[in-house]
Amino acid sequence: MTSKPSKKELKKAKAEAEKQKTQMLNTKRRVLEDSRAVANLMDLIPFLQNFNHELFNAQIKSFNKVPEEYELWMFNMITQNMEKFYEKAWGWDAEVKEAELYHEDSRFLIAFYRDHPIGFVHFRYELDTGELSLFIYDIHVTEELRRQGLGKFLLQAVEFIGLKLGYDSVIVSCFKDCTVGRQFFNKYNYKLHKQSPAIADPENEFEYHHELLFKPLKKQ
Repeated sequence: MTSKPSKKELKKAKAEAEKQKTQMLNTKRRVLEDSRAVANLMDLIPFLQNFNHELFNAQIKSFNKVPEEYELWMFNMITQNMEKFYEKAWGWDAEVKEAELYHEDSRFLIAFYRDHPIGFVHFRYELDTGELSLFIYDIHVTEELRRQGLGKFLLQAVEFIGLKLGYDSVIVSCFKDCTVGRQFFNKYNYKLHKQSPAIADPENEFEYHHELLFKPLKKQ
């Protein structure tokens, strides 16, 4: 028979576990800060700079803030696609959405066709409860060019950025009523996150208008 560990041994083991946890958290904080300092994300994924399709080709460019000349285009696309879902859930507030879009931590990949923007993905680097994630706030493609693979391409670009930078996952918040959005992410293996209402608060799940979906970038 093995003897039970002494109180001293248990205390030492607990202290060591806490030390390792702190070291891991500090490492992730450094990754977060280093990520925010990257000037051009496409340098990390040069193999995804060009989207080639039989109908059109697009160039993907990275921005650490919304270029002024594209602000109206980007906000109008979000409004056109998403306002109805916000209104039904908790109300549409253009100022709040603008503040979210133009936040200093926001990052963007924009697709261009003949120097005209045709789609984008807006995301941030986040560290929450020890999980390093790229959190997608918006992903949109101009209506006439949808279902040609550009949305998938932009999503994959974000995933590869996360892999290159050492992140744990990509997370997205999706309205339950946005069937197209949910189908899109489910198609590319996004599952319910542990903080999604269905898991975190199952008794009150139906009081929520959204769900959190995620895709791990590391083996679980």
